[in-house]
Amino acid sequence: MAIKAINNLAPDWYTPKSQEDSTDPTRVRLKPLNSEEYMEIMLEVAKNQDGDLAVTGKGLRLAVKYGLIGWENFVSDDGKDIPFSRASVGRIPLADLSDIASEVLERSKVSEEQEKN
Repeated sequence: MAIKAINNLAPDWYTPKSQEDSTDPTRVRLKPLNSEEYMEIMLEVAKNQDGDLAVTGKGLRLAVKYGLIGWENFVSDDGKDIPFSRASVGRIPLADLSDIASEVLERSKVSEEQEKN
């Protein structure tokens, strides 16, 4: 039986949790990780203080680097749109950036059916 390619790598929009109640939310465009990117991030898993496995800060940063591909309605203090660029990613508040990284990882999980293939 042939290996079947992963087909769920289409980008989609995500509204960060901090924006869910907003009438004009910031949205980010996310791309699920491909297998190679996911494997690189899984190298950045460590036990936390409770003994559970967790992705390190470096792993979360990689998830954002590979998975965040755009945004809309992300503005500066004076209300001006901030165009998407890698250099501007660091301007996203930490809590939102962590939320975005977690969502990229969640969208990148392999389903049981895909795992069997």
